[in-house]
Order: sequence, then structure tokens, then C-alpha cells
Amino acid sequence: MRRQWSGNEKRVSYGIGVVTCVYVNPETEGFWVIDFRVYDPEGDEQSKIEHMLRNVSIADCRSCQQVC
Repeated sequence: MRRQWSGNEKRVSYGIGVVTCVYVNPETEGFWVIDFRVYDPEGDEQSKIEHMLRNVSIADCRSCQQVC
């Protein structure tokens, strides 16, 4: 468990370190989880930004596969 910001609790709390990539449609107020990763900077040596960039590239790749 690690200390991390919780958007639900609006404060720092202990959690398992999950980083999510969520698509939100402001017109319909719908949302979809695109991908998630366990944040383990000591094990994978990636920052949260690097995880986010990876999630965005995965989401972009998935959308290309669905369209083609």
C-alpha cells in the first residue's frame, strides 16, 4: 500500500496505486475506463506521466483497430 491522492476522498490516502485512463463524454456525461495499470515506480521505473502516456497510446491503438 502506498500514499496517493484519492479523487473520491479528495485527500491523500493509502491505496494500491492504480492509475486509470478514463474517457469522459461531457455531452452525455458518460464515461468509459480505457485502461489501468498498477503504479509501481520501484519495480517498473516509470513515472505516473509515463504510465499515462502509455495508456493514451494503447487507447489510440485500440481505437485504430476498432475502426479498421
